[in-house]
Amino acid sequence: MPSHGSWMGRVGDPIGLQGREAGSAGRLSARRMFARDRRTTATGRRSRLFALAVLAGCLGATFAGRSGRSDRVASDRLDGARFLADFSLRNSRGDTVTMKDWRSFRLVVLIPTPSRDLNAAKFDPAIRSHASAYRSRGFGFFAVCVDPSVDVDRTESSIDATQFGLPILFDPAQELVDAAGIRSMADVAVVDPGGLVLFRGPISRLETILDGVLAGKPPALEYSDTPGEPLPEPAPLIAAGVSVTYSRDVAPILRAHCVECHRPGEVGPFSLATYRDVGKRARFVRDVTGSGQMPPWRAQPGYGEFLDAHRLTRRELALIDRWAESGAPEGDRSDLVAASPSPDAWQLGLPDVVLTMAEPYDVPAVGDDWRGFVLPGPLVDGRAIAAVEYRPGNRKVAHHARVFVDDTPYSRRLDAETPGPGFGYDGRFDIPRPALAEWAPGMRLRLPPEGVAKPVRPGSDVVLLLHYHGTGKPEKDLSRVGIYYAKAAPRRIMAMQTLSSDRIDIPAGAAQHREVARSTLRHDVHAYSVFPHGHNLLRELKFTATLPDGQVRRMLWIKDWDFGWQSQYYYAEPIALPRGTKLEVVALYDNSSANPRNPNSPPARVKYGPSSREEMLGCHLYVVADDADGDTYYRAKWESAR
Repeated sequence: MPSHGSWMGRVGDPIGLQGREAGSAGRLSARRMFARDRRTTATGRRSRLFALAVLAGCLGATFAGRSGRSDRVASDRLDGARFLADFSLRNSRGDTVTMKDWRSFRLVVLIPTPSRDLNAAKFDPAIRSHASAYRSRGFGFFAVCVDPSVDVDRTESSIDATQFGLPILFDPAQELVDAAGIRSMADVAVVDPGGLVLFRGPISRLETILDGVLAGKPPALEYSDTPGEPLPEPAPLIAAGVSVTYSRDVAPILRAHCVECHRPGEVGPFSLATYRDVGKRARFVRDVTGSGQMPPWRAQPGYGEFLDAHRLTRRELALIDRWAESGAPEGDRSDLVAASPSPDAWQLGLPDVVLTMAEPYDVPAVGDDWRGFVLPGPLVDGRAIAAVEYRPGNRKVAHHARVFVDDTPYSRRLDAETPGPGFGYDGRFDIPRPALAEWAPGMRLRLPPEGVAKPVRPGSDVVLLLHYHGTGKPEKDLSRVGIYYAKAAPRRIMAMQTLSSDRIDIPAGAAQHREVARSTLRHDVHAYSVFPHGHNLLRELKFTATLPDGQVRRMLWIKDWDFGWQSQYYYAEPIALPRGTKLEVVALYDNSSANPRNPNSPPARVKYGPSSREEMLGCHLYVVADDADGDTYYRAKWESAR
């Protein structure tokens, strides 16, 4: 497998999302992560320090970075860059090719190809020469057939790939070349394996760029139009005359991306689980998906590869559009494959234990209310907890939730001293006890890797901290928490590395207010997920990790933040991050009257705080240490809250 030059990371190498780098990355594969483990004992620290577990994104943590309004960060170098979303195209062997198939390349070169070259089974000698010289050094070359008149099935069987000289991708609708910015047959594009388009322009520049890569010189972003034969008119994504039905075509899309929230008992304002639900809303569904408003997947292409990505492809959008325009036919019901999920299904399956608030809580009609509850039924056996799932009893008033474990009388005493259900707490801080989980609207959950869990002492209480916001009328809530026990004693803890700032101070009217937070890793880790947080003024957030050798991992980019749809983003593969890695998050806030989510009219000065009318910056990276020393460090931080 080709090695990756350090230059690539400096412009945003996403291959690190696959954990491939060795050497300075100090990488252990996910399967071998525990191989070096040795028995460790508790550090004995039982610090009672409050530690300012700052809520920052409904995730309490000590400050991990300092804010700055003019600091340069790694992501600034990619302003104006083009990124490819994943694609699915056939090649000359009839196989399906996606962006995941580029992981082994340093860079990929895309060359638009006319049908006459395919028919003649030949290719430009200069390009064949480039491909022959550079493929052995880790570069991928692909001829992209953009001619919609080509009979793909017939052409696949007639092409001698060896004689032609390049692997061929068929892109009759020109989805790939359009995303890369290719505008003429004389253009070529150079793309990194994570979808960053580094270059688009004439082939005469190609040798200079690739030689620079081999010499360790990062190319600057370069996009230029090359005069030449224009691209042919692309084929439609859905051929004329093709019928589209709900049962065969639309239902699979909605069930994969929409029904999780749009079903009875969930956060969606109406159900999309059946044809009866969807058929009458066909044009509305077409409009909100076509505009990108739904599904609410905010992570942008090129910054991380994630599980459960709810990003509709151009073909999926075209299917919904054709279906709505043709009268939303149901089709043959026997074409339906998957049954609708249970209205009350837990994301992680049936919990081992379900804890429910002792009695309903009366939520005030107006304002923010921070309330803590000791859930009935202590954890008597002290089994390690792998995961916790919170389910709000009233989603209209649940702003966010945090779940803690308490093996002392602390929380029970607060509850006993407070009239009525639960106890009040300062929304700026958590209780000084170890955290188990967090929840915000739109979050999705996954079980951690085997052997990763949080130790719990026998007799511990589970404490639920809730931030309610009023709806204008009295409401009630009776929330639940599901506990999932580890199947064996944990060898690692899932730790949280937090970047946050309590120095936010946004002037009234500022449309591009910038905040930066930083942190540096003290141990080799693998990152599994990231959870960003802000309130109504946050508009954009970029998160990067700069390795000690200068390589940059593009971790997350949210371009259009929506407070109502927050997610925990799970990486498709754990990301190897060595000790000394610098984490950076930069956030932009819009406190102008042009921001429709601005809670103040006219705009007013906004500072840091837990209320929805205040602001926060939180970016919380969930990591597992590679070795026992690192795990001891993270366990001590977690235990110090006792």
